[in-house]
Amino acid sequence: MLPIDCRRIRHPAGTEARRLLCRVIAVVSLLSTAASVGAQPAPDSILSTTFARADWSLGDISTIRQAQLNISYQAAGDELFVYFLTSVAAKKPSAMFHGRVVHPRDGMFLVSDFSAGNRNTFGGYFNSFASRDSRADVSIAEAPDGVRGLQVECSRSDDGYCGVWIHTFDFGEQPENRVFLDLGRFRFLSFWIRGSQSVGVQLNVADAAWERREDSLPVGDVGEFLPAGHVSDDWQLAMVPLDRLPDRIDRTRLASLVFQQTSLNFGSFHIARLALLENVESAPPRPVPVGNTTPDRPIHKSTWIWHTAELIAEPNRRDSLIVALQSEGFDQVYLQLPDDKTQVGIQGEIIPDVAGLRPLVGALNAAGMSVFALDGYARYALPEYHRGVLSTVDRVIGYNRLVPEDERFMGIRYDIEPYLLAGFHGPARDSILVHFLELTKAIATRTREAGLVFGVDIPFWYDANGRYSGEPVWATFHGERKPVSHHVIDLVDEVAIMAYRTTAYGADGVIRHSAGELQYASEQGKAVLVAIETHPLPDEELIEIEGTPAHGLPKAGDASNVVVMVPAGDSVHVAVVGSSKDVGPLNRRISTLPGASVADAHWWPVKRRIPVPGSKLSFATLGANRMRAVMDQALPEMMTHPAFYGIAIHHAGSFLTLLDEKEGDRPVEPSAEHTGD
Repeated sequence: MLPIDCRRIRHPAGTEARRLLCRVIAVVSLLSTAASVGAQPAPDSILSTTFARADWSLGDISTIRQAQLNISYQAAGDELFVYFLTSVAAKKPSAMFHGRVVHPRDGMFLVSDFSAGNRNTFGGYFNSFASRDSRADVSIAEAPDGVRGLQVECSRSDDGYCGVWIHTFDFGEQPENRVFLDLGRFRFLSFWIRGSQSVGVQLNVADAAWERREDSLPVGDVGEFLPAGHVSDDWQLAMVPLDRLPDRIDRTRLASLVFQQTSLNFGSFHIARLALLENVESAPPRPVPVGNTTPDRPIHKSTWIWHTAELIAEPNRRDSLIVALQSEGFDQVYLQLPDDKTQVGIQGEIIPDVAGLRPLVGALNAAGMSVFALDGYARYALPEYHRGVLSTVDRVIGYNRLVPEDERFMGIRYDIEPYLLAGFHGPARDSILVHFLELTKAIATRTREAGLVFGVDIPFWYDANGRYSGEPVWATFHGERKPVSHHVIDLVDEVAIMAYRTTAYGADGVIRHSAGELQYASEQGKAVLVAIETHPLPDEELIEIEGTPAHGLPKAGDASNVVVMVPAGDSVHVAVVGSSKDVGPLNRRISTLPGASVADAHWWPVKRRIPVPGSKLSFATLGANRMRAVMDQALPEMMTHPAFYGIAIHHAGSFLTLLDEKEGDRPVEPSAEHTGD
């Protein structure tokens, strides 16, 4: 999706690369879920940043009609970034909603049995939702009797809410192309449900109009539709007469079913065999356990090692790392190339420390781990760096020719991430991507001739419809236009998809975010590793503005939660103003900026603030048990794709730190809010 993906510490870019990547990652939340979670309070002090006009081909700032900013909440101080802006006005949502009639078989239409997969018969996804003070997690898992179903686990606070929504349309489509459900001649909604005795569950529904408002209307307590009058620890069939739907719901444009926990504290329930019925006699039978259908084949486990120089300097650390990786089943490592400090290469070139590398690569090989020479930097995508990068590749090939077989690299790995470059999300994107692909092709040619495996890392959102563009990240390369992820998969031997999420299932989970690449790579006969993050990441917040700006600085009555921009020479100064008390300090600040004047300032009210907790992207605060549980859930789904090669964990250092920490109950943050009350 045009947004997002991963924040990670990268050599040699350091802090700046991490900051830029954090900005990019946050955006995925927007693309993956249509949710508006309660925002963090506006900062007490004015947060500001600057951007170059040239990066956006920007003239008069008064022409800006949409923008997205990102606040990264850091212990050392909060930071503001500009992620996106455009002079193109936001599309007005279509007033027309399309519906479709579905036809039952033997009086029933099965929406989903929830035994596998993320999507139902209508192409709709499911996802958890929760208020900030509550928690929710949703997956497909076995109930205590072995029946697989949609498992919902919630921890609801006194004033909070949590649960799961289920769409009857594909929200990956642009709004004007979405098709909703016409209930037609159906008379009942049915589903099987079981759960903890004390759990209370309310059923809500939304039609297309209510879903657009991100809201829904109550139908009733699920217990009203159960034989026992309440959810129990045995499966019961719920029969919901469709004439119980609220009058304000358009039955020809049904969009969502919402199951919301009403009981306090922790609760859990399973749902199976969700169906529409013409009559009560056509209800689906009680669900039964099914056998394991997961393909039985080996998978690989990889990780990135960025602190190579330290391992060379301290053999004891090297040996303990290898033992730890072996015990965790790793059989492939991406080893950052260490510089030979006695030599200086050209721009983009690493002259490897051959003497230091040989014993380290040899020890990893002896431990049964295939070793890839690793490097990465966003600027490598630029043509002025290509000569140096290709020289590095040639040096790795030369190294392999000089050393014994047991000290050689199996392949070469690049983590370039061109989306971190200034201008990527503006008019320079096309040229940046072409340069990136030219370099990728040149590396692939060299590695193939040398008999080395070539792999790259890419974000999951390259092939997803962007929030603002409404389409994937396209690239025209050698006369062929398609998503840039497809071009990369065509060129290389294997890719790692940075599917940085801490849930497996749902509209915003690992399975969904890796599905497109797995499908395409399977068609092309290529290998895919699905990557997760364990490095600690900060909480963030996305800020959206839209429409025609007001001129000057906001008056006291208008100055709550606004974004102000003012030209300053070749740059633009951007500030988030939380309240009227910030206007005076901002005025004084502008007076100190060279080339800036309050008379040229413009401001927009904030339309939306969306928090993106670090625990949505990284397991660092959730613990190793949570990470293992999510991987156990995701593996069966991903193994249905022939291209699936294994799991990659970023990175070795943070992963082993995670293992060393004491495990406890660390609930995952909800990945999206719902359409609830």
